[in-house]
Amino acid sequence: MNLWPETERPAAEHVHDIDDWLAAIASGRCVGVTPQATAAQYRPSGITYRPLRDAEPVPVHLIWRRQDPHPATRAAVALAVELYRTDRQAPRRSRG
Repeated sequence: MNLWPETERPAAEHVHDIDDWLAAIASGRCVGVTPQATAAQYRPSGITYRPLRDAEPVPVHLIWRRQDPHPATRAAVALAVELYRTDRQAPRRSRG
């Protein structure tokens, strides 16, 4: 997925994790582009999220080990399907 044309890519701030990334944004050193899920899960003081109305949706994938999955895998899949379902999408069943 290309978010910017090759010749117009912005400079990048390298961070180790989402907390560092949000701290860099809150400090005013940079701005960020993130999926809607980040805005739903991380609400630190000093950060404002604004939707990019003309941006294409970012695909979300949930992966797990096919053999010997974690006991909570089915519950995690069901929760992810529920969280990422939109009014335009019909409910889907997981294959896990």
